[in-house]
Amino acid sequence: MKTIHALALAALTGMAQAGTVYDNFQLTKWVVRVSPAVHVFEHAGRLRVDLNKGVQGEVSSGGYYSTCQLTGDFDVSTEFYLPEYPAANGVRVGLMLNTTQTNGVGFDTTYAAMQMVSLPDGTAQYAGDLSNYGYTLNAPANTSNIQGKLRLKRAGQMLTAYFWDGPHGQWVPVATSATFTAAPVYFGLTSWSQDSYFGDMRVRTAFDNPTIDGSCAN
Repeated sequence: MKTIHALALAALTGMAQAGTVYDNFQLTKWVVRVSPAVHVFEHAGRLRVDLNKGVQGEVSSGGYYSTCQLTGDFDVSTEFYLPEYPAANGVRVGLMLNTTQTNGVGFDTTYAAMQMVSLPDGTAQYAGDLSNYGYTLNAPANTSNIQGKLRLKRAGQMLTAYFWDGPHGQWVPVATSATFTAAPVYFGLTSWSQDSYFGDMRVRTAFDNPTIDGSCAN
């Protein structure tokens, strides 16, 4: 179990993104949200979200949502891991912003997400959904590399979604929107799928080192 501490997270156009690690997965800091047949638990210091064969529901999801709320300008990111992620599984792994502590897809009228999406053709894509069901597939994701990073940054009224390009050592923006002005907002670490996309197979996902740069108050 890690304690909260400050660090330099990554380089971005010659500057360091500094933040506070919020990965002490104690429920004083997080609220659990989970659908039937989805399992959310901590394992080896990471947050695990597992979906099993037979999961059903318009939206089946699991994850942790912050008890604190972000206001003003902020920069949040997380690492994700894919210990078991077969091709064409239909599960999305995401960093979300919500006006309530729920998986915004289907339950919250105002949400935004930076996600990795498993597609029916066996490929995966990074996608930014910054306007409630308005996501576009922005960049190929290599799921043979079983880890990655996701990021959402708001400056003024501009919200930008990024993924981490490990080989080149930089954050890559995939979507930008000036329409997500909701405040305050919670942030969440969540994996989810839907009946029309789920590949009916076992999927194991994990999150670690969620990091905040900005004001997040209870």
